[in-house]
Amino acid sequence: MDEQNTLMLISHLLLIVALAVRPSPRRWLFFLPILFGALYTIFFTTSANATTDYVMGGMAFGLLVKSSDFILLTDVQRELRRKDQPSLPFTYSLPRRLRWAIDLFFSARLVGWNAERPSVLPPQPRQKTRSSFVIYQLWRVFLELMIYDLAGLWNQYGPSFHIYHIIHPIFNVPDFVLPTAIGLSAQHRLYSIICVATGRWKPDDFPSWYGSWRDAYTLRKFWGQVQTQPNLAAIQLTYNTIVDHGTKECAAVLGLKAGGNPSAYVQLYTAFLISGLIHYACDRMALRNWSGGALQFFMGQAVAIHVEDIVLAIAQRLGVKERPAWRVLGYTWVWAWFAWRIPTWQGLILAMGYQEDSPKIKIIESVWSYLHASDPSN
Repeated sequence: MDEQNTLMLISHLLLIVALAVRPSPRRWLFFLPILFGALYTIFFTTSANATTDYVMGGMAFGLLVKSSDFILLTDVQRELRRKDQPSLPFTYSLPRRLRWAIDLFFSARLVGWNAERPSVLPPQPRQKTRSSFVIYQLWRVFLELMIYDLAGLWNQYGPSFHIYHIIHPIFNVPDFVLPTAIGLSAQHRLYSIICVATGRWKPDDFPSWYGSWRDAYTLRKFWGQVQTQPNLAAIQLTYNTIVDHGTKECAAVLGLKAGGNPSAYVQLYTAFLISGLIHYACDRMALRNWSGGALQFFMGQAVAIHVEDIVLAIAQRLGVKERPAWRVLGYTWVWAWFAWRIPTWQGLILAMGYQEDSPKIKIIESVWSYLHASDPSN
């Protein structure tokens, strides 16, 4: 096992132990080695593979964010429990607390816990039995792998995604978005299949990773309903907890009232700042320098949403009503925005070989080659 994986394994195990120990004023000490492991991984290790380093940077900083919440900000055994648990975890025996800690650590977005936030989650799956859920998820994984394969073919044979061209990014938004989005969704589906098949979890514990793409006609809806908040796997509601703490602190310093527009926009900017820092850690590992554009990209999303809200508020005051034509304009606006902003962030990453190092499916190309080779006319 190489240095990166060893550090991440030890750090993850330390967090699980920190979740399992009973409440103590000294529990924060578990955070120190996790902090050291994450920062050492980001700044002093490399795999010589841009894709691996990018993912490892996000994993390291994401673990740091999650640990900040579960160790420093939240007294987990007094504040968190599954909805079907009658008593608080600190009353359990050590083996039972350890099982509870593992359950908490691996619970995707805390679905089924008392801290679950249904308002930011996609609807629960329609399949209620284990067998129907597993079959449906396998079918969806197959479809997503086909789309992933098509995106790879587009990347290989389509026009190049160049940061200095204007027309190319318009047609190449899927060039980065699709592989990443489908990769996260397929991983989540495979994980849900394994968990539900074991009998420990129910289908309702695994809503889809994304909301409906039909709602992506404004940036606010894209990030709030389709993406269900800027996220990395397994830290979504951890992220929201830290946003809440950061918002409360900022509101207290600035004298803002909870629930008002100023407080809501403090939360908006805090949310994208955290997401930007997580992705900036990915950039830092992949590029091995500070030239990454993730922080500018994500803070730019907050600014754009703020401006978008102002424009929509003015339109509403002028009596403009939502119609299908306006939705088409909204989809165009969102697409054009990402066509402009994504290259400024991902251009350098792609130039470092991010997609070239990514896993290749090549199902369609292999089938085509087989059919072409077996054609007697060739």
